[in-house]
Amino acid sequence: MCQYCHKRFPKSRLTLDHVTPKSQGGDKSWNNLVTSCSACNQKKADKSLEEIGFKLLKQPTPPTSHFWSSPEWLVSKVGNNVPKEWEKFLGERI
Repeated sequence: MCQYCHKRFPKSRLTLDHVTPKSQGGDKSWNNLVTSCSACNQKKADKSLEEIGFKLLKQPTPPTSHFWSSPEWLVSKVGNNVPKEWEKFLGERI
């Protein structure tokens, strides 16, 4: 679900967006990333929620499942068999 327009989309049509843009000091953390549709992501661009007039459906929080809260744990379980599409969520690995 897009956290800005609150519409449901297939996962393939959702993107990740930094609530506080990286250009404004936002980090790549669970507390600053939300799903958004491409249209809202493009409209928001590098603006803050206040600048664009968007309201979040709910505040981003770290996942509660151990599976997702620890990318290192996940990688240790799947080894080099991490699906390519997961790479953007796992970040750099040693």
